[in-house]
Order: sequence, then structure tokens, then C-alpha cells
Amino acid sequence: DLEGATGQLGRTDVQDEYLGRLQSLFGVTTGSTQLSTLANRFEDAWRTFEAMSMPTGLEEEWRRTDIGGFDLGRALSGERAGRGGLRLPAELTGPGGADGLLLQQDGVTTQRYLTPALEGRIAFTDLHSAARDYAGLVRERLHSLVLPTDWKLQGLQAALWSGGCFLYVPKGVEI
Repeated sequence: DLEGATGQLGRTDVQDEYLGRLQSLFGVTTGSTQLSTLANRFEDAWRTFEAMSMPTGLEEEWRRTDIGGFDLGRALSGERAGRGGLRLPAELTGPGGADGLLLQQDGVTTQRYLTPALEGRIAFTDLHSAARDYAGLVRERLHSLVLPTDWKLQGLQAALWSGGCFLYVPKGVEI
């Protein structure tokens, strides 16, 4: 039961886990402005998630997407898919395969590469580091195209995001 799954894991359990993750990822402490800003965004997105109903599949945006196998309770529990994951060809993971590469597993960056020609000219990092190192850019742009208030699952993603890539190319820089 997708609607009832949020009752299986209380908001405070999710909030405690998320705030602990914020503290460890960003090296912030309770009461810091950065943690307060991130926590407020979490709270807003979580309230949106709780207030909205799951897509039925009849909505135009969802009618071609089968979410019948989506286990909301598992998603809220923090359970990870496990190790192993995707194996990329060696030519893609080496310096000659691309100008930039960011590999992540379970929301944690395992490998990052950026050509020396682009290093220092653009911002290319994981989203957690970007929230710390480019806070203004992230705050201005994160969730600005796909709003957490559009659908229940966008609200959930905004409340519990983990991992992701941040690429910022300043005006006038060509890549």
C-alpha cells in the first residue's frame, strides 16, 4: 500500500536519519545556518510529499510509467540496492574517454575526473559537495525546473535526495 507506507516509518525517523546524513556529508553542526537552510528545504519538501497523493497512472504525465513495482516503504527505509552495480567499459572510466567523469554508488562519489583544461574553469562535482562549496548556485538552481510541489514523488526526492551531479559552466566559458 503506497499511501500507507509513510505511516510505517515516522517522519521523525526519516528526519533524524536525513539530518544526521547532512551533518556528516557537509561537516555542519546542529544550529548552523547551512544545516538550518537544508533542514528547512527538507521540511518543506517532506510536507509536500505527505500532503499529495500517489499518481494513479491516469494522469497524462504518468500514463506511460508503471509504478506498480515501486516499494515506497523500502525507499523510505534507506535500504540500498547493494554493491556490484554498473560496470563501465575501461575507455569510459579513464582520462582519455571523456572530459569529465563522475561515478557514484549509493549516493557516494567513487571516482571523479576532469581534464586539466577544464579544472578551475567550471564547477563539476557531486551535489553534496556543491551544496557546501557552491551553496548560492545550488540554492538558486536545485529543484527550480522540476518543482517538489509538482508531484508526490518529486516531493519525496527533494526531501531525501542522495547523490547527484552538479555541473556549472559560467557564462563565456566553452566546453
